[in-house]
Amino acid sequence: GQKTELLGFITTQQENQNKLKEYLTGNLINDEIENKIDVSALENLPLAELEEIVANMQRDLAKIERFVNEQEEELTWKSEAVAELNEKLKNASVLDSVAIAEELAEEQECKKMLDETLIGQRRQLRERKQILALHQDIINRRQGIACPQVESRLDLEPILTSLEEQQASNQLQQERLRQEITAIKQKIAQLEQEIATQVKQQAMQVEQLQVQKQEYKNSCLHYQELETQLNTYNELIQPLENNFATISQSIEQFNSLIAQIKEGTNLQSQTLNEMQNTYQKLAKSPALTS
Repeated sequence: GQKTELLGFITTQQENQNKLKEYLTGNLINDEIENKIDVSALENLPLAELEEIVANMQRDLAKIERFVNEQEEELTWKSEAVAELNEKLKNASVLDSVAIAEELAEEQECKKMLDETLIGQRRQLRERKQILALHQDIINRRQGIACPQVESRLDLEPILTSLEEQQASNQLQQERLRQEITAIKQKIAQLEQEIATQVKQQAMQVEQLQVQKQEYKNSCLHYQELETQLNTYNELIQPLENNFATISQSIEQFNSLIAQIKEGTNLQSQTLNEMQNTYQKLAKSPALTS
């Protein structure tokens, strides 16, 4: 979050310093070019030939300028993409911030490479323009056209030295921030791994609870089935118990009848024995024998 914003700010500052350095360096290039070009030879060259050289230089310069402008447009798009990703990163969640930060780092690296390439291309373009301007000044002088006076130049070396020192300091700060951001990304990745592990464990626990829940439902269904069977058996047993009670009562009545019959039979046998004994006594009586 804040470190990424700070890194973006330092990167932008570095780019602005590069542009300022290019501008200041451009003023120093004039001296180098004037020292390289043989102005005396150009002044003695036939004017038509010099004008043809200038026309060719203008055509070449137009091609280079178009190419550099295309590169500048691409750099603008990259800058907008980096700014948009920085804005997304501010409002992103912890999980989304890792992917956005990686995409941002890639865009920043592409932007940095393009910017470094443009430094040389801008310098080359400025040199071509200054060389063309020098040739055009010679043509103007030879044609009697007044040329603008060249302003006296300041000593820019101390400014450039201070600017380079600031750039070196910014580069060190950029590297330190990149290391801190990398460490934060690693920490976030570790937290994501821990979260993923916890989510997996929770998913397993939920699955186990679902299995237990299903087993409980199955047990309830089995219990209901057993209860239904028990009620059915009770309904079947009740008539049997009623029949058994009726049969038991009939058996008791039959046993009572048998007992009564046996008692009557024993009484008859006793009476018969008594009659036989009485008869025998009477038969032995003297009155009957005489």
